[in-house]
Amino acid sequence: MPIKFLKFTLAIMTVLMLVAMGSNAHALCANDHILDLVSDGPGSITREAEGIGGECTTRDSKLYCCGDFMLKPVSNSNAEFVNWTGDCLYFTDNGKICHVSVTNEDISVTAHFITSTYPLTIGAGGDGKGAVTSRDGSISCSPPCTVTVQHDKTVTLDASGDSNSTFTGWGGACSGNGACSVTMNGEKTVIANFDTNKLKVSKTPINLGDGTVTSSPTGINCGSTCSAGYKLMQDVVLTATPDEFSGFTGWGGACSGNGTCTVKMDGDKTVTATFVSYTLNVSKSGAGTVASSPAGINCGGGCQHRYAPGKSVTLTATPSANYRFSNWSGACSGTGTCTVTMNGDKTVTATFVKVYQLTVSKAGTGTGTVTSSPAGINCGSTCSAGFAADSSVILTATPGTNSVFYAWGGVCTGTTDTCTVTMNSAKNATAVFMDLSWLPGILNFIIGN
Repeated sequence: MPIKFLKFTLAIMTVLMLVAMGSNAHALCANDHILDLVSDGPGSITREAEGIGGECTTRDSKLYCCGDFMLKPVSNSNAEFVNWTGDCLYFTDNGKICHVSVTNEDISVTAHFITSTYPLTIGAGGDGKGAVTSRDGSISCSPPCTVTVQHDKTVTLDASGDSNSTFTGWGGACSGNGACSVTMNGEKTVIANFDTNKLKVSKTPINLGDGTVTSSPTGINCGSTCSAGYKLMQDVVLTATPDEFSGFTGWGGACSGNGTCTVKMDGDKTVTATFVSYTLNVSKSGAGTVASSPAGINCGGGCQHRYAPGKSVTLTATPSANYRFSNWSGACSGTGTCTVTMNGDKTVTATFVKVYQLTVSKAGTGTGTVTSSPAGINCGSTCSAGFAADSSVILTATPGTNSVFYAWGGVCTGTTDTCTVTMNSAKNATAVFMDLSWLPGILNFIIGN
């Protein structure tokens, strides 16, 4: 028989056999059997028929199959396939693909998956702050924070406090205050505890005294921030600065004296800073103003001001129109400027008196002067002056050489050389002097005859 005919005959027989088997897939199976596919973990299973048959139907929520199948694992995100268990006949692709034959009994296969990464939560405990790092460099954060770590990886963590905090120990999945080692076979939480010792500053004002207290290292700026946390056994230097109207008088609590204060933070500490200010009160009698140097008093307007202890304040009185400054009283005296040293609260009174103008004129043929008591008029040259309301002014007329005082005019009368004027309004007085230079000639003429 020719070889070509034999090859053709075998090919035809093979095709006919395959067609017959494909038309009755269940010929390989006495009955359908259950194919139970189980996913253990975050993943699923896909199946593909292989070879002859490989048909499945679902009845009563169960999968009934007949034939040979290739099963493949499908991992979810953040997951990975581990292995198969159950009724796999054999494996391919390095154990990832399971081959089963469902022909004469129920088959059950399980694909096992694990999460490939887990979250590691690093919480913060205590009232301080700090940082947590891993020794392999993969983690560096300031708690609270959450990082993702590979399944079954062991990470070793170290914690350190910031400049004002001390790391005091672990909680959660770790304990103690050394390094923390965590094996990530699931979600894990560790707590890093950071604590501070509290330094609290308060200010005690005397007479509205005020200022600020600052610290080195920074933290306290009291003013506004009067409490801060510091490391255990840290030295904190406090400096008190009074405002321009105050003086710093000393520390209390954990400090003493009146210089800078160094606090050893071996526990919570409280410090008090005392600031003092003194008040200068100015009052007035009559019309005028009082001003101060340095500025603060302008009385007129503001008649009270605070000054730092020991400050020297000079007051100047300026009378209003038709008034004159009379004198100081209280913490000052006299009629000049007033200098007050602020070693306590001080009160000063400036007295201004209303004045009326007294004007003197001279008449007649002679010469002379008119003076006043109290002083003011010396006419001569100064013939007008102001005198306190309702005061009495005595005018005295003194004739010049070869002159004689003759009489008063105006508000004064008479021929005596003095005149008393009551200053209840502006007044005018006239002194009349007569020339006697002719008298010697007349006398010589009479005597000669």
